[in-house]
Amino acid sequence: MKVSLFYTIIIGFVLKVRLIKGFNTFKFTKCDYGDMKCAVNLQQEIIDQFWRGNEELELPPLDPLRIKNATLVQPSNGAINFNLQFRDFDFLGYRDTQITDVVGWPEDYDGTKAELEIKAPRFTLIGPYRINGKLLLLDIKGSGTSNVTLENILGRMKFKLKKIVKDNVEYAEVEKLKLNINISRMHMHFDQLFNGDKQMEEYGHQFINENSKLVFEDIKPSAMKTFGQIWQDILNHILSRIPYRSFFNV
Repeated sequence: MKVSLFYTIIIGFVLKVRLIKGFNTFKFTKCDYGDMKCAVNLQQEIIDQFWRGNEELELPPLDPLRIKNATLVQPSNGAINFNLQFRDFDFLGYRDTQITDVVGWPEDYDGTKAELEIKAPRFTLIGPYRINGKLLLLDIKGSGTSNVTLENILGRMKFKLKKIVKDNVEYAEVEKLKLNINISRMHMHFDQLFNGDKQMEEYGHQFINENSKLVFEDIKPSAMKTFGQIWQDILNHILSRIPYRSFFNV
C-alpha cells in the first residue's frame, strides 16, 4: 500500500510538471503586459489552436461545445413572451470568431476589468428544447429539436479577472461577464412548435424569422445572459488549464 501511494504521488508530480512546462511547446505569441495589439493576436491564436480541444491539457472540444442547459425568458409585456429551455445542446461558432480588440489583462490582474471585442459569421444553438408562452394571441407549447442561429455578430464582452492559485501556480478566472452583441439576422426553427400542428408551426416560424431583428431585440436581455454564460465557460475552460504568466514575456 505504501509503495502504491508513493508511485501515485510521483506520477501525479510528473504529470503536473509536464502540464506546466508543456505550455512552452504551444506556438502562440507571448506578449508584453500592456501591448494590446499583441494581445489581440494572442487571443486569436488561442481560438485557432484550441477550438478542437487539447488532449494534453484535458481541454474538451470548444466547437461544438456541449452545454448541459440554458434558459431564455421573455417577459409578458411584449407581443412575444415565453420560457424557452434548452438541454444537452451544442454551441457552434467559436472556431470562426475573430478577436478585434482587447482591453486590460495587466500584470497585476486580480480584481481588474478586461474586455474582448469579437465578430463572427454566426453562432448556433442546436439541441432539444421545451417552450411555453405566447406568440401574439396564440399559445405556444412544444418540445423537440431546435436550431437558433445568429448571423453576422458584432459583440463586446466585459468581465473581471480573478486570481486562482492551484499548486502554487497562478491562473486567471473570468467572472461577472456581460455580453452585448448586434446581429444582422436571427433564424429560429423548432420541431413540434405547436405540438405537431404543421399549419401553426409554419405560421410561427414565418412570423419569427420575417421579424427576426425585432424578435431578437425583444429577447436580447435574456439572450445576452445565455450567450454570455457560454462565453464565460469557454474562457474559463482555457484559462483554468494554462497559467496566466504563460501568456506573457516574464
